[in-house]
Amino acid sequence: MDAQTKIAEQDVPAMEMYDFLSQSTAQQFSLCKRKYLLGSILHIRRRPELCSLPIKLGSLWDKLMQYRYGGCPFSEVLKLIDEYQISDIEVARVKGIFLAHK
Repeated sequence: MDAQTKIAEQDVPAMEMYDFLSQSTAQQFSLCKRKYLLGSILHIRRRPELCSLPIKLGSLWDKLMQYRYGGCPFSEVLKLIDEYQISDIEVARVKGIFLAHK
């Protein structure tokens, strides 16, 4: 057993400690115990501005749909654009699709 595996096994709490695990969380645990520890236990996430463009645009689209159907104010959309540092051209593309969406 290598040192990295030893460390991973020591740092990750037992899954029995939690009352409920979603399928995706359980799958994440089985694939990478370190990623599970960082994301689900310690709540350490990737900085939004470092996400890939499809993730950024998908997040923007989801927020726009929440806005359209009454789930959030438009200020939340603007906050997300700033947080993810989405360029003006990409915002314009999503805006065009949003306006065409019925």
